[in-house]
Amino acid sequence: MTWFAHQAPAVGLKLARPRWFDGTALCVGTIMPDTLLSVGEELGIDSHTWPSAVLLGVPIGVALTVLFRLVVAPLAATMLPDLGPFRLWSFGVLADRRPRWWTTVTSVVVGIVTHVVLDWFTHGERWLPQRLGYADTTVTWFGDTMTAPEALQIVGHIGLSITTVALAWHLGRHRKLEEWYGADTVERARTATLGPGAVVGWYATVALGAAAGAAWAGSSFWVVGVERVAVGVYVGAIVGAALVRRVANVSVSGSLGEQRVAVGVGPVEPAEQIRAGHDRRVP
Repeated sequence: MTWFAHQAPAVGLKLARPRWFDGTALCVGTIMPDTLLSVGEELGIDSHTWPSAVLLGVPIGVALTVLFRLVVAPLAATMLPDLGPFRLWSFGVLADRRPRWWTTVTSVVVGIVTHVVLDWFTHGERWLPQRLGYADTTVTWFGDTMTAPEALQIVGHIGLSITTVALAWHLGRHRKLEEWYGADTVERARTATLGPGAVVGWYATVALGAAAGAAWAGSSFWVVGVERVAVGVYVGAIVGAALVRRVANVSVSGSLGEQRVAVGVGPVEPAEQIRAGHDRRVP
């Protein structure tokens, strides 16, 4: 599965060469091969091989990148726990700068490629285990016998997931978003708040999306089922964020150096807690 192992190369590349890549697009690209499993059987494609991975993954990945960056991130970041050094509230800043379109497209492609290449090592039916002769080699761990690719998959998921968490900690702990976007811009994003009505509405829509995904999953193979639930969550997050903005006419407000103070849903009346010039409407 995609979470969080396949994110490790994406986060690593962004940290190593921040000007070369669109970090959001890299991360979205890494989930596309697995996300497309949700419709792979119906479309008769293998989303982990060329050209399907690119022909379908790139346009869908670019669309998701734009929606996540411009619609979801500014609101969702205000409704998540900050998690200390991970500084999740800071990710509301993603909408404040939009990379060039070709950077986004190439980053989605790179994200897809990293996923497919990693899976070459850990799926016995792929060409690499067949070529190197370990596709049918068995390994016994703690009384369980499995193939070598399956064992590599377990080790890879654990190791790369830990790597992703460590890189995310590094990104927050060393204030990389401040370095890339500017400290003032990030601080405004971190102090942005929403009223309880907006929060409940968004989470309710995400839950409805997950429920719809579960219904779609039905009795399908568990991997496909998980991806269909994930697709439901993605759609719910996007639709929920769009509805909160449209129906509530919500304004995400914040002020430099102040505590997070909840602002009610609807037109925001002048408030003493918000200094002029520092309130920020969702892009």
